Amino acid sequence: MKFDLFDLVDVSFDPPEHRAKKVSEAIERADRELCGALGSEAMDTKRNEINAKLQFLQFICTEIFESNGTKLTQKFKELAKVRTDVEVETLNRAIATEKQAGETAITIGRIRRMMKPFGIKLASSTIEKTYTEAGFTIRKTQRPTPAFPRYAEHIPDALAKVRNFADHHKFYPSPRFYPKQLGSTQDLDVPTQIARTVAEVFSGKVDESQSLDSKQELDNTLVTDLYAFIAYLEGEPENAALYRNMCTDELANILDRHAIALAKRAQTYRDPLGQVLENVVTLAKFHVFDSDLNRIKYDKHLLFKSETISELVKNLQAAKKVGLHLDDPKYAEPAIRQIVDVFGNRAGAVAMYIYITGIDEYELDTSDMEEFT
Repeated sequence: MKFDLFDLVDVSFDPPEHRAKKVSEAIERADRELCGALGSEAMDTKRNEINAKLQFLQFICTEIFESNGTKLTQKFKELAKVRTDVEVETLNRAIATEKQAGETAITIGRIRRMMKPFGIKLASSTIEKTYTEAGFTIRKTQRPTPAFPRYAEHIPDALAKVRNFADHHKFYPSPRFYPKQLGSTQDLDVPTQIARTVAEVFSGKVDESQSLDSKQELDNTLVTDLYAFIAYLEGEPENAALYRNMCTDELANILDRHAIALAKRAQTYRDPLGQVLENVVTLAKFHVFDSDLNRIKYDKHLLFKSETISELVKNLQAAKKVGLHLDDPKYAEPAIRQIVDVFGNRAGAVAMYIYITGIDEYELDTSDMEEFT
């Protein structure tokens, strides 16, 4: 019987493994597995085959190791070269079939998939060289990146701080009570200064002795996106839909107005809630409502953070963690259809699926990239 060392032992032949210890350990592991199989095998033909493999491994060790066993001989490199040539020949036969079908290019992503377990055991450089010599173009896989606004991922966390600010209305006036002019706070504690300023601004409407708890309070739990946040600043968080229909310039002007008051409030009062609000205003003013294009990008980000897509992302991440091949259409297509239901565009949905799953490619071309970005 004739055997190939690299069929029995899990070591690299392209490029050839250069560490004698690793090759020795792999042979010992293969020897143990064969001995275990021999002990449980009853058929004589199978037992004879296993014994022949054990004898082959014993013999090959005298060929590929120097006498002290610390170095590999030239024989190992020769065996590796023979096996590499066999694999390249097999690949060339497959390439010939592709050429007959009119294929002229291959992506780096597909080459990576070819190298997965139980695939081609050649190095990626050898595969690329073989395809190039056959006249193929090697295309680099462009991983799509969604065109969300800069710092878009920080916005939900910043808004959460507004929503979760514990009992903020018991200690700080609502945004509608921002003072137009701030006096000195050197001799006054913060709650007293707030009450006095509010009384001055709303003279005749608000009694200075009136408890802040009894004033009209705003529901900060409604601040789920920047439109609701602007509505909150304007004193009507329940009317977020009104602000979604405003033009970008109008929203920017509102933010400008509140930015000044918030900056003064945060600095003068040493007010933690004011600082939280100021941070959100800064994100909204400079990265979302500074242009119509960035606003469109933010609206896409809101869709991406919708409950449907968020749940899908969690499911896909879990599937990837347990080893499912998410480039398989049986997994990809149902997910892509879900994304299409939200975004309404298959090309963009395919690109987003690749972005979420981290796979190398899936029916993606340049036009898909443009739709996504």
